[in-house]
Amino acid sequence: MRYTITILFFLFCWSSFAQHLYLKCGDVKIRCYNGNMDHFSMIVHTPYTEADTNEIPKEIRVKNKNYLLERVGENFKCKLNYYSCQIIDFKNYKNIKSERGFTRKDLSDKRAKYAFQYYFEVQDSMRYYLSIVYDKEGNVISDHQLPKVQKNGSFDSIITVCQAKQIAEDNKKYQGKLEGISLEYSSKHNSFVWEVKKTRIVKGKDVTIPFVLVCAQTGRVIGHRIELGRIVCILPDF
Repeated sequence: MRYTITILFFLFCWSSFAQHLYLKCGDVKIRCYNGNMDHFSMIVHTPYTEADTNEIPKEIRVKNKNYLLERVGENFKCKLNYYSCQIIDFKNYKNIKSERGFTRKDLSDKRAKYAFQYYFEVQDSMRYYLSIVYDKEGNVISDHQLPKVQKNGSFDSIITVCQAKQIAEDNKKYQGKLEGISLEYSSKHNSFVWEVKKTRIVKGKDVTIPFVLVCAQTGRVIGHRIELGRIVCILPDF
């Protein structure tokens, strides 16, 4: 039997490793990825330790609660599931570095002091994750990953995977079927969006993966993007 393995490098590598599951639209299985899977990127290389929420100063916890209320309101805040939190301590860098070799000062934001992770269920067991990072004074230093309810009061009215699939497949900018889908946040539109991956385009060693961006609230196509890759080697048959 002949086996050929190709290796691709993509500009947006985090999304390539996102956890996935399958949902059915009629007789078709759809590969669904958990959303915002690079949410931990601001923390991953810092000298952090996992912490209990009680180890976080009360004033930071209060600011975190108020931040969530300001972004999404009380009703949606109740849908957020607490996941974990961290304390970042650069004074303990050497000890943490010895335990976690990927800890690196040059890839760390020195302002980071505390972080909280949450997720909510999008559909079935499909999730959207977020990390909120604070400096020592309690200022949010991470990008917003949730819509602001005061400017979009119905942001949580989200169309289904199957509805987004049909909209993306009907869009003619890029031909082909849906190969994957995830819920992401668009700061430009202050809204969640379905990011739909369509059939990859291969020309020689160059690979283009097109995405259709569908507003999860209105079902309107609001944009497109591409990931560029290149086949760098083909391993011999074995």
